[in-house]
Amino acid sequence: MRFRTLSNKTTAVHVQCTICGEAVGGAIKKTSITPEQLVALPLWDEGLRETYRQMAADHYRDERAGQRDEWDQQSPARKAEYAAYLQSDHWKDIRQRALVRDRFLCQGCLRDKATEVHHLTYAHRGDELLFELISLCDPCHERAHSK
Repeated sequence: MRFRTLSNKTTAVHVQCTICGEAVGGAIKKTSITPEQLVALPLWDEGLRETYRQMAADHYRDERAGQRDEWDQQSPARKAEYAAYLQSDHWKDIRQRALVRDRFLCQGCLRDKATEVHHLTYAHRGDELLFELISLCDPCHERAHSK
């Protein structure tokens, strides 16, 4: 439990997740807490949320770097297998569904027409979930693959 000052300058007591910094549940009635407990409560930590977001961004960046390294080290046979998959009816169907979902708009710049469907992860290659794919224009797709 932490003591929090809200945007309207009132105070409240909330449970704050010490990992992501978000409030867990609603406010706790101050009448259910003794005055001694109330004054001993730590203050709401505004920095937890930003720290968590930065940690998540760093993890995603490191994961993507690992995927690039893994792809670069794949055998020519594995790359040929993937190239063949990109010609399959299954890929053409799921690719089309991703483009339709994104209204054929590049999700990288939100300006240009999407011409590519990019894997955000290869964890389910061949059995992708749609949220693992993103529609991009050629320049944004190049940026996504740049080291």
